[in-house]
This record gives sequence, C-alpha cells and structure tokens, in this order.
Amino acid sequence: MLAFCKTSTTVSSMTITDIPHASGPGGTSAQGVAIRLMFIVTVPMSARILLRGQLADMKSRGYSVTLVSSPGPDLSATGQREGVKAIPVQMERQISPLLDLRALFDLIRVLQKEQPMITKVGTPKAGLLGGLAAVATGVPCRVYVLHGLRLETATGLKRALLWSAERVACLSAHRVLCASPSLLREAERLHLLPRGKGVLLGGGTTNGVDSSRFTATEERLRAASTLREGLGVPEDAKVIGFVGRLTGDKGVVELLAAHRILRRSFPDLCLLLVGEPDPDDPLPAHAASMLAAPGVIMAGWMVDTAPAYHAMDVLALPTYREGFPGVPLEAAAAGRPVVTTSVTGAVDAVVEGVTGYIVPPRDPGALADALGRLLADPALAVELGRSGRERVGRDFSQATVWDENAALFRELLTERSNSMKTDTRLRRMVKRIRGTAAVGST
Repeated sequence: MLAFCKTSTTVSSMTITDIPHASGPGGTSAQGVAIRLMFIVTVPMSARILLRGQLADMKSRGYSVTLVSSPGPDLSATGQREGVKAIPVQMERQISPLLDLRALFDLIRVLQKEQPMITKVGTPKAGLLGGLAAVATGVPCRVYVLHGLRLETATGLKRALLWSAERVACLSAHRVLCASPSLLREAERLHLLPRGKGVLLGGGTTNGVDSSRFTATEERLRAASTLREGLGVPEDAKVIGFVGRLTGDKGVVELLAAHRILRRSFPDLCLLLVGEPDPDDPLPAHAASMLAAPGVIMAGWMVDTAPAYHAMDVLALPTYREGFPGVPLEAAAAGRPVVTTSVTGAVDAVVEGVTGYIVPPRDPGALADALGRLLADPALAVELGRSGRERVGRDFSQATVWDENAALFRELLTERSNSMKTDTRLRRMVKRIRGTAAVGST
C-alpha cells in the first residue's frame, strides 16, 4: 500500500494530506516518502528508445519508478538497465476494439495495485488507454506525452478516429508534453488541446540527446570504417545515410528517387539505409525495384547507430510527419549535416543553412538538389556538421531536459495539491450550507 494512501485500494481515495508537496527533496514527499511515478508506453522498443536514461534519472531523484508496456525482451531488459520495476500489459498498436478494452481493464488493475501519484503516458495507444485508466482510478497528476500526430498523413474515417483518440488522450491529462514547438502549434490548431495546456522541455524533444554517444572517437571511427568495408562501400564513395523505419511516411521512396538522380553526378554514390520495414506501414510495391538498385545498401536494424552516422557524409530524413525526430539530432551530434523536410517536428530539427537544409516533402528533385550541394562541397558539409553538433550540446542536453521534466512534476504536484484542497473546502462549505438550511427548515 502506498504510504500516503490511507485505506482504499484505489488511487482516488487520497486525501488532501496524502498529496506530497514540492518541499520534499527530489521525488519524495515532505514526509520523506518516495513518490510513485509510472511510465506507460505501447511497446517496449519505445521505452528503450524514447525513455533511455530518463527512468534511471527519475529514480536517482528519489521517485519510485514503474514502467508499463506490452511484454517482450526489451521490456525486461529496459527495466534491468534503468533499475526500475517493469510490468507487462498487452497493447495492440493498431485499432482493435475487443483487445483494446481488455488492455484498458488490465491497465486499470495495474494502476489500482501500484497506486502511482503521477502517470506519464506516451505513444498513441498507451496515451489513450493509459490516460483513460489513470482518470478511472483517480491518479492525481497525469501527463500525456505527444510524440507526434499520425493523423497528419491519414484521411477519411481513419483520420477522424485518430483525431478523437488524441483528443481524449489530451483531455485525460493535466499537462500535455509536446515533443517540439511546431507540434505544439499544430495540436492547438487542430483543437486537440486548449492553449496553455501544452508544454515543452528545453528546446524540444522529450528526452534530450546524449551527445557523448555519438561524438567522434578513435573507436567509433574504426567501427565506421569496418562497417563501410563490411557493407561493400568503396573507399572513396560518398554516402547518404538514413536511419529509421523503412516506411512510406518517412519519405523512403522520395529518398530512393533522389539517390537515382544523384548517381548521374556521383556514379559511386551509396545510399545507406539503417532500419527495417514496418509490417504495419509497408512501403508501396514499386519500391522493391528501387531498393534493389545499384548503390542502395540495406544495413538492417542496428542497436548502436553511432558508427553508421560516421560512415555517412550526410543524413537525409525526407519525412511526411514527425513529433521531433531524434535521428537528425543524433547525426548532428556526430558532426553530420542533415537534410529534412518542412513538416511538423522535422522543421525544428534543422536550422536552415546553418546545420543543414529543409526542403518540401514529397519532392525528390528538391531533396536531390540539397543533398547534392553538400556532397559537392565537403568543406560546407563539415561546417554545417560542426554547427549542428554545437546546437545539440547547447539546446538539447539530456541533463537540461531531465531537470525540466522533474520541475514539471514538482509544479504539477503542487498545483494538484492546491486544487484538491480547494475542492475539499468547497465540499465542506456546501455541506455546512446544507446543514444550516436543514436546521432553518425545521
């Protein structure tokens, strides 16, 4: 039983004195009790990538941290690496009414048992189901992390369903943490959340970037050289890199077309694709022949992508939509210039002409032109890469993002404590008024 929950097995039974105040050190209440914090994501890979280091950081601040996601090796591995409790709850990424209802009830049972004071839910399905479960069990402080908007590339009924799901997830939260400034603006424009409810951490992103994982070292440069050799990349060949899911929404087809255009000027040009196809969002059928074209190298999934960044001359992310893509920041931390598109989220990842170039989405010609400028001018590529590395260290430090994340929790705890006190005083006042009225009527 949570120390500041008196009797009931549901979170909603907490009284005013149960709510911890910001006066406690780190993640503890004023009485020195660890505050229970639960992170909920749909699949364990999201926890491994999107929450790397953040779980351990919150634990180091005194919070009692629990991670919930669908079962899988990544869940237990992430729990062990971060030193936090991991609980499996099966959730489907796609819409599945019966399975979603079952997942909702499973989440409610987990919340009733664990009784967190704060929930931080993210990724679309967990954001919806986790948010509803947190409301149903009366979790005092609820944060929804908006990583991106899948509805931006959807149409018809699917778009309407996705909008409704995002709207419910936003309404279920006391704060909506948006991954980027442009995503916050778009969410407000689409009336997913009222102005003032959305927040940002630092310059954007939800977890910052650990630059030390990507900066050039002798070991990483050797690993990059070995990678190029193992993949059959000619020693003097230029390399355009891509890291991510091989899906249509990432602009892979346009990137393949741009590579074909650029091979006319750079005959040995290679396109290094790091990632795997997404069965839930496959590439169109005609992309198969493009993937088999000369110079296209399928490297598959890589746990450590740092050597891949150092094996390329420039990174391309011609995406259709993002929240705030981490890959361009990782590439910049490795000193590589980036070419991306002017869509939500991605537009925040590059400073035009300073750390790379921004081109219109779905435009292979514009993409080829921007990439060609960097391939033809190595000195320019180095300068933009240097600026990108400096920007990542200055604006997207993990330490800064984690500090602001902790400050958000403290602010929300204090705010909700004061709100619950006000609600209690109002209830007591109404009770006294009713009592006085009853006496006067006799």
